[in-house]
Amino acid sequence: MISVSLALTMISREVSALGNERVDLADAAGRVLAENIVADTDLPPFDRSQMDGYAVIASDTKNAPVTLKIVGESAAGSGWHKTMKRGQAVRIMTGAPVPLGADAVAKIEITRGTETEVTILETVRKGTAIVQKGYEIKKGRVVINRGSLITANNIATLAAFGYSKVKVGKRPTVAILGTGSEIVDIHKKPGRDQIRNSNSVMLKVMAEHCSAVAETYPIASDNLSDLKSQISTAASGKDILIITGGVSVGKYDLTKAALAELGAKIFFEKVRLKPGKPAVFARLGKTLVLGLPGNPVSAAVTFQLFVRRAIMQLQGSSATSLRQGVAVLGADVKAARDRDTYLPSRLETDGTGLLVAVPLRSQGSSDFVGFAQADSLVFGKRPNRPSWRNRRYRVFITNMSELSHFDDGGKIKMVDVSGKEMSVRRAVASARILLSQETLNTLKTHNSPKGDPLEIARIAGIMAAKKTSELIPLCHQINLSKVNVTAELTDDGVSLTAEAITTSQTGVEMEALTAVSVAALTIYDMCKAVQKDIVITDIRLESKTGGKADYERS
Repeated sequence: MISVSLALTMISREVSALGNERVDLADAAGRVLAENIVADTDLPPFDRSQMDGYAVIASDTKNAPVTLKIVGESAAGSGWHKTMKRGQAVRIMTGAPVPLGADAVAKIEITRGTETEVTILETVRKGTAIVQKGYEIKKGRVVINRGSLITANNIATLAAFGYSKVKVGKRPTVAILGTGSEIVDIHKKPGRDQIRNSNSVMLKVMAEHCSAVAETYPIASDNLSDLKSQISTAASGKDILIITGGVSVGKYDLTKAALAELGAKIFFEKVRLKPGKPAVFARLGKTLVLGLPGNPVSAAVTFQLFVRRAIMQLQGSSATSLRQGVAVLGADVKAARDRDTYLPSRLETDGTGLLVAVPLRSQGSSDFVGFAQADSLVFGKRPNRPSWRNRRYRVFITNMSELSHFDDGGKIKMVDVSGKEMSVRRAVASARILLSQETLNTLKTHNSPKGDPLEIARIAGIMAAKKTSELIPLCHQINLSKVNVTAELTDDGVSLTAEAITTSQTGVEMEALTAVSVAALTIYDMCKAVQKDIVITDIRLESKTGGKADYERS
């Protein structure tokens, strides 16, 4: 019996990329890039307006309100290509080129105008609402690396730089062979002691999700001669053969014997893994063979760990492993002591935004009904102690959906918001602090030696919101137009609320949450001499507006 890490190493050692082909960009989603994507132009290719308004010279607005002469109009696709002079303005639309001479855009909300003149009501700073040429990317820079997966999120980038056709890794061909005399086709009603073939269709979909060309074959019975014939037929001309069932040590588990008699080279046949201990990896001629347990949960887990790696490596992917993260375990579980455990789970977030992995209630490795809700695997490394709620564990993401701060290689990233529209965004967050009556009395009389804790907490929260990008990794730096923190005494402590507003391409939830968190910590710091067991609780997002999906806590 070998370790999971050694099994993965052996698979990687035996797999070589199949080669490349060119496909139309519209057909490239889900494929693996076989070339670097290089910017053929600066992006944006000109100084671009972020909003509707008027292009101006910022110094002209120093003593606003000021009236300027309108000398032209710049629209997306139809710019005003002259040089602006002092005292002039150009009417401009979102996405349009900023005229030469202009160094700011006054948003339309702070203007009043006629056809020939516009009054700028507020001072506008140099650079306001302008995205400079090449700010997002410079010509010649690699924007997506070879080996990356083409997704719905990044395919527009390829189009923006002229890749109407793109070089990708060839798709592997995969045969799927179910075994077992007790297995019947899906359309048939099982007889006594029989079950339907649920594994083959599941594995076909999983393989196709990895961009393989998958084909299922008729079920092979528990007869050595029949099994050998079926394996030979299914493996012919295929890059990978997946066999389910018959890999354990029972009387009718004949897969390993059939492979051996056919002359296959077996690399491993037992892995220190739960579920999926009897997994097999072999080569039959030029075809890679992966034998998976017949129980559906075990088959799914071993596919995600072993088969997926082989399929992605055949395509030249730089991300052959599942995406990983860290989550708090949401329930008590028991893990195998002598094997690495991969526990099917569902990812959720709690009220504070913490990622929680909730293990699914399961009746074992045959419980495909329970497994249907899983989107991740919680990893417990042997030798395992009992796993308890609220401990942090590594999780493997299996549903391939986007987690905002992970790239296609499972690496941490900052979310790209360059393609989002500017909009007014608002977020409100709250928190509670539980205090003793003695501490409350101190707050009511402002007798703290450090000053008024509520007012100082309010100021600290506002300051922290402005520095959120420095405190929280991967948060975008945002120019906030408003931050407000309120602190009110209640019967059992202090209630905190923070509001953050910006005009930006990304939301301000983290700024609002940071404000109430730091305000709460400030009150703790100022009151700890009076009370050591202060409780900070219920830090949560109350609402957000202005983005793709508004939210209001019920």
